[in-house]
Amino acid sequence: MLDDGTPYGKDLATGALNRLQEAKKEIVVQQTFDEKERDFSAVARRMKEGRVEAVLTTLSDFQVDALLQAMQAVGLTDIYVLGSDTLKSPLLLDKNYPMKVYATSGVLEARDFPNGAAFLRKYKQRFNMEVTYGAHYSYDATFQIAAAMRRANSVDPEKITESLLRVDSYVPITGYMKWSTKGEQTYSAVAAYKIVRKSWVSQVRSNSW
Repeated sequence: MLDDGTPYGKDLATGALNRLQEAKKEIVVQQTFDEKERDFSAVARRMKEGRVEAVLTTLSDFQVDALLQAMQAVGLTDIYVLGSDTLKSPLLLDKNYPMKVYATSGVLEARDFPNGAAFLRKYKQRFNMEVTYGAHYSYDATFQIAAAMRRANSVDPEKITESLLRVDSYVPITGYMKWSTKGEQTYSAVAAYKIVRKSWVSQVRSNSW
């Protein structure tokens, strides 16, 4: 269990640790790093000596990249690595690490939605570039805000916010977007992805497991 010491990463790791303990899994190595740390040679040796079978981490993508290099250097390759959404980026896709690398994320790929393929195609045709990370969520959020403005017949922030709580939940790409009084989405699926042939491929979603 390796975390980056940030409020997000530390809390997420603590939650995962509690569930592992409930499942009576042995935690062989547990360590908190600075969020900018890149030297993981020592912990890689500890994991090798402890015969670690799986690594759970909330480290960022560039840190996991360095961690995998350190693990490979000591021959620790037949192992599962599970990270959070801070890991799920294009950085590792071309590295060809032998480890089985997974990441959970609340930002599902656009292609995982029925209307996602058309969105990706139209985006590239219009802007002549690949879709930036999470663009389909931004698109849907803009759609929701525009609908709220029309419903409120106003551009006043307070009226728009009030309208957002009552606006229809339908959005074009992800299908559903609803907001709580705290500004959080009232429902958002989380998916587990695996690196397969230089791509993050969805394995399972929280609304179906």
